[in-house]
Amino acid sequence: MELRFDKNTIKEFEESGIQEIQCSFIQSGCAGTKIRVAPISEESEKIWMTAHAIHENLICYFKPSEIAQFDGAIITKAQGKWIFTSSKINTRCSCGSSFSLKTGDKMKDAIRKFQAMKQKSNHNTHETP
Repeated sequence: MELRFDKNTIKEFEESGIQEIQCSFIQSGCAGTKIRVAPISEESEKIWMTAHAIHENLICYFKPSEIAQFDGAIITKAQGKWIFTSSKINTRCSCGSSFSLKTGDKMKDAIRKFQAMKQKSNHNTHETP
């Protein structure tokens, strides 16, 4: 399992004394999914989760069903938004914070890509200068 955070985010966690976080996917945004990164505040939040060391002083907890999607990804915090970068992303919204993951079904993924392009096109034509 390999998941990386950008250096500034690691530094921010260290300076805040945060040593345990939870990473998960939430249904939100125009592309359907966003990343949630939050400090673990209670021991009960770790129940049914799998832990992986991300950095020497940082442990990240995941839902077992989501570990494969996080493997090989990079998480960056930019302008207050969590940005998830991975080869497993199928489509991304124009602001970059929401995305859809590849399903493994080529036809379904192609349809989602087409729908996302159409939505972006419609969004761009309705913007005011």
